[in-house]
Amino acid sequence: MPQKMSFWAHLAELRNCVIKICISVGVFSVFFFLFGLRRGELFGYEIWYPFPDMTNNISNLVFLRVKQDLLPTGLELFPTRLIDPILINVQISLFLGIYMSTPTIFYQIGKFVGPGLYPHEKQSLLYVTVPATILFIVGCLFSYFIITPFMINFMYQYIESMETLQIVSIADFISFVLMMTLAFGLIFELPVFMIGFTKIGIASPDFWKRHWRLAVIIMAFIGAIITPDGSGITMMIVAIPMWFLYLAGYLGSRYVHARKVKV
Repeated sequence: MPQKMSFWAHLAELRNCVIKICISVGVFSVFFFLFGLRRGELFGYEIWYPFPDMTNNISNLVFLRVKQDLLPTGLELFPTRLIDPILINVQISLFLGIYMSTPTIFYQIGKFVGPGLYPHEKQSLLYVTVPATILFIVGCLFSYFIITPFMINFMYQYIESMETLQIVSIADFISFVLMMTLAFGLIFELPVFMIGFTKIGIASPDFWKRHWRLAVIIMAFIGAIITPDGSGITMMIVAIPMWFLYLAGYLGSRYVHARKVKV
């Protein structure tokens, strides 16, 4: 039987989980903001080691790599405010803190839900934590290497066609990259939620099948929200992977449901 907890016990458990998540994100974020990387040598091998450096910190190194990987040739970045470079370093540090804390985040979420579940449902949460972390990372990488470069180059073509100054705000550029990366990390969690809800009996494969049309509309709406242009093309670029993820979640829920029936 699930463990019965009072409202205040639930609240205390939630507070503990939130505190642990914040500590993990905070420690990683502060590290990436305060430390840079230096090249050294150990036993004849080249190594990189962290070294206190707030100016050339790890977040700034990540920014330079993002700029190198994603900024189209000919497009220039400029700060609109003097404080922009510092704020951008804080943004990147926070994102890296969340990225590195994903195992802790999913573990703490499962731990908070755990007391209200049956023993076999708690075991299911254990199996979900690792795939959820992996899918979040895969979603971030998918966005960074495939979706975001395509969308940036697609929008840059409009800048070129209008024969205007080829410059963009540094804050707008990095905010767009981080938003898309984080959004796809969360979007890739869709199969995990679908399979998890089926596993613990909240939803059935038939439920996902019956509501697929509604899901398609909702995903298209989400694509329209997180894309910056009104052309409809970038919206579809975001929505189509979500449709395939929904299909993967449905097939996974069918497999999980079939195993439950056999048992």
